[in-house]
Amino acid sequence: MTLTEDPEEERKQKAFNAQLNKLTPDNFERILAKLFDVGVTAPKTLRGLIDRVRMAFPLCPKQN
Repeated sequence: MTLTEDPEEERKQKAFNAQLNKLTPDNFERILAKLFDVGVTAPKTLRGLIDRVRMAFPLCPKQN
């Protein structure tokens, strides 16, 4: 099952997830740069990244 019908969007979301799984305080700057390299060029890409960050860090309160 895929998250989206767009293969490029799917690739970006998987790349975000892979980088977030590696995130630690020591490598924050390096991982942040890699997240920017993936490229956020559409609103759905940004929403996907935000959702993945929320899943990775559930202690942050959800903003509506």
